[in-house]
Amino acid sequence: MEGKLGVFMKTSKFLKLSVLLISLNLLLAGCTVRQESITHGKIIFRSNRNGNCDLFVMRSDGSDLRKLVDFPDCISIPNDNNGFIPSPNGKQVAFISDRDGNFEIYAIDIESGVLSNLTKNVADDTSFAWSPDGRHIAFVSDRDAVFLNTEHNLTTNNIYIMGSDGSKIRRLTFDNTTNQYGSMSWSPDGERLVFSMSSLSPNGPFVSGIYLMNIHNSNITRLTSPSDLVQANPTWAPNGKQIMYFVRGSMLSIINVVNPDGTNQIALTDKSLGFAITASWSPNGEHILLSTKKDGEYYIYTIEPTGADLVTLSKKPFNYDTSPSWSPNGKYIVFSSKQNDDKSHLYIMNANGTNQFHLTNGPGEEFSPIWLNSP
Repeated sequence: MEGKLGVFMKTSKFLKLSVLLISLNLLLAGCTVRQESITHGKIIFRSNRNGNCDLFVMRSDGSDLRKLVDFPDCISIPNDNNGFIPSPNGKQVAFISDRDGNFEIYAIDIESGVLSNLTKNVADDTSFAWSPDGRHIAFVSDRDAVFLNTEHNLTTNNIYIMGSDGSKIRRLTFDNTTNQYGSMSWSPDGERLVFSMSSLSPNGPFVSGIYLMNIHNSNITRLTSPSDLVQANPTWAPNGKQIMYFVRGSMLSIINVVNPDGTNQIALTDKSLGFAITASWSPNGEHILLSTKKDGEYYIYTIEPTGADLVTLSKKPFNYDTSPSWSPNGKYIVFSSKQNDDKSHLYIMNANGTNQFHLTNGPGEEFSPIWLNSP
């Protein structure tokens, strides 16, 4: 009897130890997921912790936090990417500011903090985009503008290309009498630009559309079908297969995609999902990350560019989940949320919405994060 009891006790201890080891392994596995997600690369974001809307940078585990550049207020500036666009290698961030009296394009080195005015012109320089290799920047400027209506302050503008250091500015468009150019994106091979364009009348802009241009000969072709709605913010997929863009009206904002040859133009979202605010391609071009507003609440989703497999990443209403950004490997997402209090802070989650955890906690609020493609 005593021998059986001893065997039972040893077996029981073995089972308890096995359960403990399994639990420990699961815990460590969870920690590994979190550890991997928060130690890759850097994240830039805006914060009002100093009373302004300054730009900060930190490692993706929240360490090495420092201010990059100051901004006096939180007023939106005329750029479709929230004003800050990292270089492809993640070593610089370009943005638009009127700190010198008019809107110009600046770049700041992430490591050194050196700030450079790239355009240095009395004209207003607005939308811009890095080339895929980071050696050039395409931008829109009214430096060669023609006034169509001085009473309504209507002017034309044009598209230009410059070196990433602001050198060798070259004008690409020359129809300077009726057109106004907007947001743009480079093709992955660096050979073409996709952009929005509006025609101008003495009373204002009309008939917006998405167009393609060969940067070598400036030949322009229309990509989307004519519409009374605004077509804007085109973004080329990293794999080059499709182009995503917004379709907007007074009470409407949805996401469409189209092939680079103009075929297979489809709407990915509709009014039922809410008002689309932001959208970005996954690094491999196989998914789209978007944020929407519906009935006063904010949500984050992923969807395939075919319109299939819509996944809701926001877990609860009233969390105010906004400004999502992919990690460089596409496995994780950083975003801004009010899920723990009435202030926006940064969180990280897996690309399927699981394992959400707090990354920052003030002081003040943090918002508009971008995950840099950097070591």
